Amino acid sequence: MRVVVLEDERPALEQLLAAVHACRPDVEVVAAIDSVADAVAWLRSHPEPDLVLADVRLTDGRSLSVFEAVEVRCPVVFVTAYDQYTMAGLEAGGIDYLLKPVDPARLAVALEKVARLRAHFTGREPRSPRQRVLVRRSGEMHAVPVEDIAWFTTEHRLVLLVTRQGQRFVVDRTLADLATELDPERFFRINRSWLVSVDAIRGFRSAGKGRLSLSLAPETDRDAVVSAEFVGAFRAWLDR
Repeated sequence: MRVVVLEDERPALEQLLAAVHACRPDVEVVAAIDSVADAVAWLRSHPEPDLVLADVRLTDGRSLSVFEAVEVRCPVVFVTAYDQYTMAGLEAGGIDYLLKPVDPARLAVALEKVARLRAHFTGREPRSPRQRVLVRRSGEMHAVPVEDIAWFTTEHRLVLLVTRQGQRFVVDRTLADLATELDPERFFRINRSWLVSVDAIRGFRSAGKGRLSLSLAPETDRDAVVSAEFVGAFRAWLDR
């Protein structure tokens, strides 16, 4: 899913991007734009994205002006601190209106709505999550069922799969690819180096600086820490 984000505050942008990628790792942010003028210029000169995430107020005016100046046919989801523009946003073509601070569960619902619309109008059903992962060990290939997987992690530039029985295998896939191919209800990418199964999580505690440290089964001697920007989405994922 190719996404354009209209947001003029850097911290808010970073938080939104982290929440989006936690919900849907397959999202590609093709542009992050902070002004009406730049948004109009970009949309006029580039292929239309699959989704626009738009704050209402940008550096030089309201993003509603963008949709008056350019015909945008893709879905638009407004993400803003201002609730008084709800009707104006919907009249401008918005399909949802989220208030800051963004609730990760609410964002996931909006992104799922976009995915369903894409599948409907393109005639393509969303790809089913993979059921097995091919691994290498001692020169042989094996297929590991996803229900046997505890987590994936990176080590010395290799991607490792660890089973619930503690077996370790090398995987010829990137964590980014695996995150998009596995069931998001079962697996969550807690940081750049870890993708964990919900069945492997025994608990968590504060790790300082807004982060969480996970207790996993089987046990690991490496720290499995949820990045601060993913904590909200992680808690919402666990609480489903």
